[in-house]
Parts: sequence; C-alpha cells; structure tokens
Amino acid sequence: MAYKNFIWDFDGTLFDTYQGMTEALIAAAKTYQIQLEPDFTLGLLKVSMGHALKTLSQTYDLDPEVFHKKYVSEEIKRMPSGFPPFADTRQALEGLCNRGGRHFIMTHRDQTTVEILKHFRMDAYFDEVVIKEDGFPRKPAPDAFMHILTSHDLKLEETLVIGDRDLDLIGANKAHIDSCLIRDPFNQEAEKYATHVVANRLGVLLL
Repeated sequence: MAYKNFIWDFDGTLFDTYQGMTEALIAAAKTYQIQLEPDFTLGLLKVSMGHALKTLSQTYDLDPEVFHKKYVSEEIKRMPSGFPPFADTRQALEGLCNRGGRHFIMTHRDQTTVEILKHFRMDAYFDEVVIKEDGFPRKPAPDAFMHILTSHDLKLEETLVIGDRDLDLIGANKAHIDSCLIRDPFNQEAEKYATHVVANRLGVLLL
C-alpha cells in the first residue's frame, strides 16, 4: 500500500452528518416562518456552515447570532444518533487498519465530533482528532495538517488527506500532501484539486 497515514475530514466524508444538519437548519428557519427546500439548504451547507448561516441571514434579514443559536439548539436535539457514519465507513477504516494504516481526523466541527465517534464506538480507530477547540486556522489553511504530520512523524509520501470539499483538497495541496476527493453531486468542481477521486470510502482501499 502506497499510503499508510490517512487524514480524514469528518462531516460528509466519514459521517453522514449533512442530513441532520440540513434538518436542523430547516427547523431553525421554520421558527421564523421561513420554509427552506432541503436540496437548496444542503447546497449551502456543502460550501460551509458559515456560508449557509450568512447567506440565509442576509437573505431573510435575520440576526446571525440568534439564528446560529437556534440552529445549534436544533442540532443538539438530533445529537448524536442523528449523525451516523456512512454505511461503508467502518469497513474502510478497518480494511486500512488491517494493512497497517493509521487514521486521523481534521475537522472544523467542535467537541461533538468526539461525542459522535464515541456514540458509534469508532473513536478507537483514530490516533488524533483535531477539532475546532484546538485552535488551528480553518481549512484551506494547512496548519492543522502540518501539525498532524510533525506530531506523529508522518512521511509526506505515505500520507493521504480524504475529504468531500475543495477546502480539504486545497489545504492538503498547501501542505504538499496527496489528496482524495469522495465524489458527490455537489463537489464536481473540486475534482481539479484532487490527486485521486473515488466514489465512496471503500475506494480508498484501492489507492
């Protein structure tokens, strides 16, 4: 196996969190009597949560801080069971571990990342989980990737970043790490930044 170290994004890459996030954002908007279409909402979230909140706040003249608090309240109602791993996530992680692979997570999500991992008994797969509270600049800044590389003495040529958005891939490029995009209907434009493109998590086993 060419790659031995795998730095994963969390939302939309390892865990199917976007459905729960979409439901929570729609519910938060509904408190203002605003009806959002699921596909439109998901499209905003696939850019980033900040983009979705800013766009909706500006469009409907909402207080961004209040709207964000309403969203968080709705997300908490769905935690953690409403944010499951993808069906092939565990198989992919185990398959790579059986080949001597090591796993890491770099996410913008907060401590709820660890709560979700523990709920689904998947925390033991990861050597380190870098989250919002660790204070690194947001992707595509390469700082968190560089931290993982140096802290665990990882070789660049043996390391792969896996994500579902251009932010993951651009950040990997800045850190000079190979990258892999998990393709979905919302991220075709991101393919140009990726070293590899796969249809699902099991595709990583073939790299």
